[in-house]
Amino acid sequence: MLGYKYPEKYGEPQVLLQDGLELNFVDVGRTGAPGQQTVVMLHGMTQSSSNWGPRDSNLVDPLLKLGFRVICPDNRGHGLSDKPSNEESYIPCADGEDVIKVLDSLGIDKAHLVGHSFGSTVTYKLLVTHPNRILSAVTASQPMGYVAPEEVAALVKGVEGKFLCARTCWYPCCFFGCWYCVAGEFCYPHGPHLLIKSHLLANVNPALDEYKAVSVPVQGIIGDKDELITIMKGTMKGVIPDYSMVVIPGQDHLGVLKDPMFRSTVLDFLKRQQGRVLQQELGNTAPGQQ
Repeated sequence: MLGYKYPEKYGEPQVLLQDGLELNFVDVGRTGAPGQQTVVMLHGMTQSSSNWGPRDSNLVDPLLKLGFRVICPDNRGHGLSDKPSNEESYIPCADGEDVIKVLDSLGIDKAHLVGHSFGSTVTYKLLVTHPNRILSAVTASQPMGYVAPEEVAALVKGVEGKFLCARTCWYPCCFFGCWYCVAGEFCYPHGPHLLIKSHLLANVNPALDEYKAVSVPVQGIIGDKDELITIMKGTMKGVIPDYSMVVIPGQDHLGVLKDPMFRSTVLDFLKRQQGRVLQQELGNTAPGQQ
């Protein structure tokens, strides 16, 4: 590994959010070189920034080799970030504003976003609420940026059924997750169903029409066995102008992360966007200033 270490309690950097919570994040690969581009990677519900390391998607080190600076936050209520017990701390807009707060604290103007599951929901929202901060986006395991209010209840029921341990700890049911719970790193004793419901409510807006103004390329990725294909009944194709979708055979909602096709799709997309942004910057440089 080139520098990605998790789980490890990072003393620095951490961001003190406006509501007094600490957000833990991994920040690796900064070179200080002019024009270095940044990728922010946003995990899904019940997950952590470890999703992006060698145990799962194994994307961080390849991105570092491409010259990117990589930032992987633990969303509030997850991983090594604070886990408040009040529902108000999980208002639908909170996670997106957390991302902007991290970028501001590091002096980063714009970034590429890679989201998985709820991390894709946050990504969709930021494409609308902070379009001037986003260079491009990958939205995995979340085919739509909008869920009708009448569909939220079905999603809540499905997620609560999928994560059987959600009312006692905050990690998917598996031996590795239980090991973390014993270690005390990922315990969530305050009723994680509140977090699930409030996160899903974030899908209710923005409205579909708002996505028509998105001006950056967006790459969707989903497994053909992902239940959200049926529940959400569509993708953002025809809504976001520069949107494409890759379907990975044989993978479900979480399994897609470990598929080599997922890794290659993300890396190929970001490499193309890295070149596109560089060309735009060179085109905006007046003669004599290069």
